[in-house]
Amino acid sequence: MRNRYVTPTNRSRQVVAIAVVAAMSLTAASCNASGDEAAGTAPSTSTQDPPSSSVASTTTVAPTTTTAVTTTTIGASSTTTQVPDSLAIHFSGSTTVYSPDRVVRVSGWVDRPASVTVAGKSAEVFDDPRAGVSTFEVFLDLDPGDHRIDVTATDATGAQHSVAMTVVIDQALERRLAYVRDIDPVARTVVADYVEFLSGDDATSAARADGFISDDEELPGGFYVRNQNPKLRNLTLGDPAPIVLQACYTDNGPCVVEETVNLDAWIELLADPESAPGQYGWNWFGYGTAPYWLTIQDGFVIHISEQYLP
Repeated sequence: MRNRYVTPTNRSRQVVAIAVVAAMSLTAASCNASGDEAAGTAPSTSTQDPPSSSVASTTTVAPTTTTAVTTTTIGASSTTTQVPDSLAIHFSGSTTVYSPDRVVRVSGWVDRPASVTVAGKSAEVFDDPRAGVSTFEVFLDLDPGDHRIDVTATDATGAQHSVAMTVVIDQALERRLAYVRDIDPVARTVVADYVEFLSGDDATSAARADGFISDDEELPGGFYVRNQNPKLRNLTLGDPAPIVLQACYTDNGPCVVEETVNLDAWIELLADPESAPGQYGWNWFGYGTAPYWLTIQDGFVIHISEQYLP
């Protein structure tokens, strides 16, 4: 039997979705009291089909180890690496990053306070005393091609954990922001409705011009997902084509971060978003209301990443 998920399209549902996300943002802010910034994709500013963005990710690397530092890479079904009696590095997204641009962002968190280096470069680290973790972020400027990048965390005792990741710089990659209107897991296809994401004054002006709000109204959340092109596109998924969702650990981790699931898990979560804590230990911050960044290579969607909505 064909299992489908269809995203709501009418304005009233959009208003409800925005209200839900806005309320969740307040919860996320409480979780994030240390000042940790949410991981998200930079907004698009085009008026029809949005332009490409710079960072996307999938997972395809195999486990390796060294004698001095335990090195573990991550399979497609998970982005958390756990070493017994050692540090655990958790990536926002996954350990293979695809980008059409030279500059890529690498971020994640370590399960205890630690310093982090990425390709030998010191990452910016924020200690989160509430969750007892350290989040990290670094930007790399790389030439086109495939790059093996080592990410190493070191705690106060000198214990280390290193994870090998891959960055693929390919100018032929296409990235589009879209609502996913339908999913066919058997045919491995999605129906995408391309949109653009606006914030601040641009969002308010566009929403008023479109009649979404009146001239004396302000946008809840300060953002607007604009859809001026009704065309739907039937796109084929690559394999494994991981799906990255915005998540929040309420007890033992940061908020908001990115978690990776496979296609079947995504469909199950869309049908029952509240099942996430029981299954994965985190709340689904986006709750299925947000658009997604689709990374397309040679006509196949190789990666899907949920857009963070403030």
